[in-house]
Amino acid sequence: MRVTEQHLPRELVGSKQDAAAVSQSIPDGDLKSIIGRYEATVIEAKLREVNWNQSHAARNLNVSRRTILEKVSRYELKRR
Repeated sequence: MRVTEQHLPRELVGSKQDAAAVSQSIPDGDLKSIIGRYEATVIEAKLREVNWNQSHAARNLNVSRRTILEKVSRYELKRR
């Protein structure tokens, strides 16, 4: 399914050019993989922000520490 102007909130549509730009910025892939990549990016950014303290990252993201551990493993996130 292709995202079109009809799928977007009115605030985002503005003009046909704006809608085209938003559609082009959506990454390829199915929804689950797109969300997974975004989730991994957010978790890694938060971990870097708190110097890879998983308890602090979990608290800041309002999830359990176990969830952070599982996501770090699932997305193979590594401290660089």
